[in-house]
Amino acid sequence: MGIFDWLSGKKKVLRIELENNIEKGYDESGVLRQSIQNNGDIKRIKQYNENGVLILEGDEKLEKKHGLWKIYYENQKLKSESYYLNGIDEGIYKEYNESGKLTSEGSYKNGKLHGTSKGYYEDGSIYWEENYINGKRKGYWREWDKNGKLVKEVNL
Repeated sequence: MGIFDWLSGKKKVLRIELENNIEKGYDESGVLRQSIQNNGDIKRIKQYNENGVLILEGDEKLEKKHGLWKIYYENQKLKSESYYLNGIDEGIYKEYNESGKLTSEGSYKNGKLHGTSKGYYEDGSIYWEENYINGKRKGYWREWDKNGKLVKEVNL
């Protein structure tokens, strides 16, 4: 185990503790702000707000986002989740409101929106739907009112 103190640019003492391949960084108040678990090429990153609440977690491979990344609201509910491949958006993404309900979802391919993306009303019913191919809208845009009635449809 190692403990290291240093002066930040604001002349405040910050602390890093190193134990069992986990590096923990604390702010000047002693609140945990970041932890990094080193597993060879993969690092598990966790960041915390000024109250020590987890706000972000994900893996890095060779210093680039890789795999599932999650962002949280201060109430610890999931805000978003998305996948990366060597630092590039790849796969499904989902976004949620502060009460934990899904608000939108879609997918990426090679860093560009690709496939069907959807948005939802608070009650979970469909609000909009659109299609992407290589980051460009292709096909259709549809929008529904809160009663589920299709109110707009545009072919792009």
